[in-house]
Amino acid sequence: MNWTIGKTVMFGLCLTGLSLLGSGCLIVSHKSVTLGSKGPMVSAKTLEHIEPGRTSKAKVIALLGEPNSKRKLEDGTEIYKYVYTKQTTKDAVVFLLLTSHDTTDERSELFVEIKDGVVQSFWKS
Repeated sequence: MNWTIGKTVMFGLCLTGLSLLGSGCLIVSHKSVTLGSKGPMVSAKTLEHIEPGRTSKAKVIALLGEPNSKRKLEDGTEIYKYVYTKQTTKDAVVFLLLTSHDTTDERSELFVEIKDGVVQSFWKS
C-alpha cells in the first residue's frame, strides 16, 4: 500500500469518526422495566369495584389474584397483602466518553381486610 494513500484513508476515517461524535450519532440509550409477580399496581378504576361491606372475598381474588400473603387475626378477620414492585433501568453510552447506568425501584402495597367472607376495608401504602 502506498504511504500517501494509507495516510489519506486514516485521515478520512478520523474525520468521519470525529464528525459522527460531534453530531451525537454515537449516543446509545436503553430503558427496561421489570414488574414483580403481581404485575403493575392495581388502578383506581379496578379498586372502584371493591366496596367495603358488599364485595366478597371471592370477588377480591377474581379481581386481584391470590395475595402475596394472608394474615388471620384472633377475631377471624383476614388481612390480604398484595405487593407490587417495578424496577426501571436506564443505560446510556456516549462512545468513548461517558457511560451512565441508573436503576429505580418502586414498591407499593395494597391491604384488604376481610371478615366473614366480606371486605371490611382496604388501603394502600
